[in-house]
Amino acid sequence: TAGLDYDRMAQHRKGYINNNGVSGALKRDEDNTVTNTDAYAQLEWKFAPKLSVSAGVRHSRVDFNSKDYFITKLNPNDSGGVRYSKTTPVAGVVYNATPDWNVYANIGNGFETPTLIELAFRPGGATGLNFALQPSTSLHKEIGVKGKIGGTTRVNFALFHVDTSDEIVVNSASGGRTDYKNAAKTRREGAELSIESYFGAGFEAYLAYTLLDAQFTQSFTTNSTNCLSTTATTVTVADGNKIPGVPAYMLFGELVWRHAASGFHAGVEVRSNGKIFVNDLNCASADAYTVANVRAGFEQRGRKWRISEFVRIDNVSDRQYIGSVIIADGNNRFYEPSPGRNYLLGISAQLSF
Repeated sequence: TAGLDYDRMAQHRKGYINNNGVSGALKRDEDNTVTNTDAYAQLEWKFAPKLSVSAGVRHSRVDFNSKDYFITKLNPNDSGGVRYSKTTPVAGVVYNATPDWNVYANIGNGFETPTLIELAFRPGGATGLNFALQPSTSLHKEIGVKGKIGGTTRVNFALFHVDTSDEIVVNSASGGRTDYKNAAKTRREGAELSIESYFGAGFEAYLAYTLLDAQFTQSFTTNSTNCLSTTATTVTVADGNKIPGVPAYMLFGELVWRHAASGFHAGVEVRSNGKIFVNDLNCASADAYTVANVRAGFEQRGRKWRISEFVRIDNVSDRQYIGSVIIADGNNRFYEPSPGRNYLLGISAQLSF
């Protein structure tokens, strides 16, 4: 098979001087556009009764363009653009060990361009977009097994390893302005497990677990605060430091009971995330947490319609925890707390034509 994808995004961006939270004079006025074109082809060949291979290739081209309208004696015309392109291959093999179990292996290249947020500011306070920023490239390797146990349980297990070059990292963060640079080589490796099972009598369960070690494998310098001061200095991030914003593990599990005759269902969910570092120096972190949620509802179906009513209680134990972080915040305000116990009551309807 082969195909062609095309996407376009446009934004009109304005910026104003921040006078202690009050919007001041205009300091930025520009139109930014991003276009993405991907051409791809893939094939699959079953060359033996139990063996098949697949291969694919994708050519990506991403264009960033900016038209600057804020031009003064002190602020030159920063209009411009940049094009990123890369051809990335992928290949895999599948072995049908039994009718219920497959073993597979994949290898492929990755290509990730900067975002408009990462391009927004140039290092050193210069005006205009940071067109010197380059995409990161990566090599992905994965092996795994997929299968069924007794016809009622599905199991997926995989080991993965990703090496990345030109990782995009924070160069400096100050006064609400964050700029980025290509700095380091990184490695992400770990394991993923998912189990889905039906026990009978209306009971079913699902478990998903990811164990992830994400770290820098090459040292680099950055202008950063040291978690004890909000004054940025040039520091060295050591190889072996963990990549910020990435939890060491993630777990989700649920147990659900369904009463088919009435359309009623009820379930209990558990979600657990590991410790998350908030900057490249690893001098501060958000603690691991575990929360539980419960839900219940009814569903009614017709030939072309469906109505469902539901209620949820999230964070049943009313635990206080950090749900997300702001990476390398210049004022050391890294943490965003999650809501305490909260409730949701809803109804949804669908009609097919």
